[in-house]
Amino acid sequence: FLDGRNTAQVESQNLIVYGHNMLDDSMFKPIVQYLDPNFRQAHQDIYLELGGAQYRYQMLAVLETTVESSVYRYTNLSDPAAESDFRSALFQAADLDVIHHTGGYLTLSTCGDWGGNTRVLVVAGLQEKIQ
Repeated sequence: FLDGRNTAQVESQNLIVYGHNMLDDSMFKPIVQYLDPNFRQAHQDIYLELGGAQYRYQMLAVLETTVESSVYRYTNLSDPAAESDFRSALFQAADLDVIHHTGGYLTLSTCGDWGGNTRVLVVAGLQEKIQ
């Protein structure tokens, strides 16, 4: 489900989509596979259908974190200061060298396999509208 703070648009948003990490490998269970560098390399593109349109995102970062991650704080990025703060939070949390500017972001969130408040986040940047 989409975070309740988000509006159903891709531009100027960090769309946070939550899904269950099910034991039968359904729903968002495959998100945990992004922790494997080989899987990440082979699955760079993420597609989202929203409001009758399709969008392509490219994976930027994978985080093993908790429900307290600062990445969760940012949904509306229409204010340049909020976008800058989001990029800084992601930069620090993911220990990245660079984060290229993009029109919007997609964060996929699921529980970690180890339970509790652990989370796996896959953060991707908007590349293009497909249709």
